[in-house]
Parts: sequence; C-alpha cells; structure tokens
Amino acid sequence: MTRDWSALPSANSLWEATAEPARAFPVLSGERQADVVIIGAGYTGLSAAHHIAKSGLSPVVLEANRPGWGASGRNGGVITAKFRLSFREIDAAHGRAMAQRMYEIAHESTDMVEELVSEFGIASAALTRTGQVKAAHNETTLKAAIDEANWMTREMGSAEVRILDKRGVRDETGSDIFVGGVLNPGSGGIHPLNYLRGLADGVARRGVPIFQESPVVKLRRENGGIVAETPQGAVRAKQAIIATNSYSDLTSATAHMQRTLIPFRSAMVATEQLSRNLAGKLMPTGRTYTETKRMMRWFRMVDNRVIFGGRGAFGKQDSQAAFDAFAQGDDRHLPRSRRCAARLQMVGPRRDDDGLGAAYRSARRPHAGLDGLQRRGCCDVEPDGPLSRRLCARRDAGGRAARYQAHEGDPVLSAARARRAHGRRLVPVSRCDRSVRSLW
Repeated sequence: MTRDWSALPSANSLWEATAEPARAFPVLSGERQADVVIIGAGYTGLSAAHHIAKSGLSPVVLEANRPGWGASGRNGGVITAKFRLSFREIDAAHGRAMAQRMYEIAHESTDMVEELVSEFGIASAALTRTGQVKAAHNETTLKAAIDEANWMTREMGSAEVRILDKRGVRDETGSDIFVGGVLNPGSGGIHPLNYLRGLADGVARRGVPIFQESPVVKLRRENGGIVAETPQGAVRAKQAIIATNSYSDLTSATAHMQRTLIPFRSAMVATEQLSRNLAGKLMPTGRTYTETKRMMRWFRMVDNRVIFGGRGAFGKQDSQAAFDAFAQGDDRHLPRSRRCAARLQMVGPRRDDDGLGAAYRSARRPHAGLDGLQRRGCCDVEPDGPLSRRLCARRDAGGRAARYQAHEGDPVLSAARARRAHGRRLVPVSRCDRSVRSLW
C-alpha cells in the first residue's frame, strides 16, 4: 500500500467558480472496517452512503480525488423525471406495468432531491421546481411532443403536462425560433456542485467516514468479504458499491467497468451576468428548457447568466469545437435585439476542461450489473444524468441464479448477464440513489 497518487485538478467550470468552499476530508491511512465500502463520492456514492447509514449499517466512502470532482459537479443541474427512453417506448418494449413503475421511480427521484436539500439544509443548492419546457424547432417535432404529452396524460395519468403554442414558448424564452412546446411543471434546476458538497457535508455530519484523495488501487476477496486497498490504507467490508461510472479507469481496480461504457462529453457555456432587467425579460419564469433536435441542447437562467449545454465530442479528449459551436450559435435563442449584449458577455474559460461528463450504456436505460468479484455490485450512470439504480450484490444462500429484486420483470439484467452472475442476486439498498438519477 505504498503506490503514489496525485489528485487531479478541479474542472475550470462555472460551478467551480461559483460554488461554496469545499470541505476538506482526510486521506485514508491505516485499516478500517465497514459493512459496505463505496468507491466514488459523487451523487451515487454519497446518496448510497446516506441511505445505507440510515438503515443501520456502516458505510465508508473512498474518493480518488475530491467529492464532486467528476460529473456530479459538472452537469447542467437540470432536474427532470425521465429516462433516455421515453415512457411510451418503455411501455412498447417492456409493458405497461414496467412503464408505470419507471414513471413512479422517476418522479420519486425528483422529489427526493428536494427532500435531501431540505434534510441537510443545502440553501446554496438554489433548488427550483418551476418546471421545464420542451421547445419544438419545427411542426414535426411539435406534433411528436404533443402526442407524447397526450399519451402520458391518457396512460400514465400525468395531468400536469401542458401544451404551449408559439406565443407561449416565446413568452417563456424570449425567443421566436420555436413553433410551440410542452411544459412539465414538476422539473427544476439546481447548482449541482453546491448540492454535491452539501450532500457530502451532511453525510459526514451524520457520522459517515468520507476519505478524499484515496483511490482504490486494488480490490480483492478475503474471508468471504471485500478488501479495498488505497495507497495508504485499506477498508475491509462485507460488500462494495462501485460508483465511478465514466471515471472507472482512473485506477486498475475498477478499469474493467470501462469496457461496458461509452464515455461522452457534455459541453456547457455561459454568459457573464446580465442586467436584472434583461435577464428577467429573457426567461421570466425561471424554468429550464430543452430543444427537440436529435443532438438536444438545453438552456436555463442561473444567477442572471444564460447557460447553454448539450452533447460534446465522444472520447477522452476535450473538444474545443463543441464549445465554439455553443458560443457562436446558441444565442440564436435570444431575440435579435438582445443577442449582441449576451454574445459580447460570453464567458471564455467557464467550461468543463477536464475529464468526461458521463457515459452511455448501449441499452439507453438505467443499468446495474455484476462482475466476477463475489459479493460486489455496481451502480452506473443513466445517460441523462450522473446516476443509475440503487443496488448492491449479495450471494444467494440458496445458490440461485441472479435476479433483480426491486420489482418483477425489470429489464435491467439481460439473460446472458444473469447466467454469468450465477450464484448471486441483486437486492435493493434502501433508496440510495433515486434521489439523483434525474440530474443531467
């Protein structure tokens, strides 16, 4: 346990520049015991730790850099109750019961963000629940959005969805480039890094040990449990949760997870602070907004700044072209008379310069799986946000094949994966990460 490790620098982002000071956590030194060792101090890891501790078990969180260093501190801070697949698509592929269950989980996730902000008193998270508008760029996508909204109302009982005409979207956004849209009042926005740091502080105040700059460099089985080794220490636990997602290759201990992921980059740019009068005219309701184009982009107003975001390049290398495209083109959402003021105030360096934003699973749905390490599970991020499902793994005393126990018929585990995981089963760990699967 003498391997050298140098923590990676924080991203040069708007969130980092405007966040509350980060709490310093110790580096793991020596050996500790725990019921569950959690690798990664993002939303998944911290929410898992919180709910595991509430259940009466003892978790320990190990973070290679600092809490919120990865996607949890760099995402757009948009809160929405949806998955990459629409509920209509889930219904067609997996049946009504599955679609209804996923609908309930998605809405519970947005509610739980609000619950955690309240429970830990994270005022700096600046949480809003003012809603989200899906703004259609042509009549075809508007019809599709309206059809989807009508289906949601008819089949899922989602009476809160409202249809907006061109004037309604113009009043919302200050822009006349959209032909109409759909309003979902239950969505919202948040300062993602302040929320993360508030979670870390709250979890630590509840007595959960969090260690930063303590990468897990080796995982091994020993005496029916797990040993997670760091450069200066080790944690012995009954179970482990891998909550590393697209940063799984930071060390060799979790690098095998990277083979199951397609990392992608999500770029974001922002204006400098606009005058209160101009900001109020652009987006007076304080909602978040998305487009209907294939490469979806979103925008929102935060602290009198207009923020634009969307998918950047795939892979590990930063894509300057992605940021240039935003800076040069995303002010098209603004009325012509206001574009110059916003463009001239575009922030240059306030963007994500380091690392990956998130990662895709090819199935485009929340995923949890088992690998060859006995008694260990993993939590991976759903494509639209830094989080997937709440799981840990445990050997079935009866030696039966793996099965997902959150609810009957869940499509998360394929038959092939279940066969490879023979002798283990997946069991819920309270509600450890429904609270954050909704964050982009």
